[in-house]
Amino acid sequence: MKKINRIIIVVADIDEAVPRYEKLFDTQILKAGPKLPEMFGVRVAGAWDLGVELLQPVDTQSSALARDAQDHLDRKGEGIFGVGFHTDTMEASVKNVEQQGVAAYGPTFTLPKEMLDTDFGGAFTRFEETVFVPSKQMGSFALALVNVDMPKR
Repeated sequence: MKKINRIIIVVADIDEAVPRYEKLFDTQILKAGPKLPEMFGVRVAGAWDLGVELLQPVDTQSSALARDAQDHLDRKGEGIFGVGFHTDTMEASVKNVEQQGVAAYGPTFTLPKEMLDTDFGGAFTRFEETVFVPSKQMGSFALALVNVDMPKR
């Protein structure tokens, strides 16, 4: 793992949180499109260049990630839910984390280019991620291993 990719902040209402965090960080935050709630049970928005993601649970019935995010909201309120770390060696990094007894929500996923263009406004040219369940081994926060490319600006 090379560096922190982003801090993941759980919020109760992404539509209310985006303008609040835009003012706080003096930056634009882009809401992701509608496919993520269908796929993962969460809405997200990000200031991707800044390394901040807002995450709102929306489907706690079918998504363990959304249930854990909602549990965080219920117990602690809005705040840091997870940290994403960049890795160039996804398979080896995932294996290392799993050997520490930390379980992934599911297999590594890669978002298709069409989705990166439409749902993320072209913020990424490649996006691969594995998200791990909050655990005591990780300080009780969600860990995401990410391997992304962003367009040259």
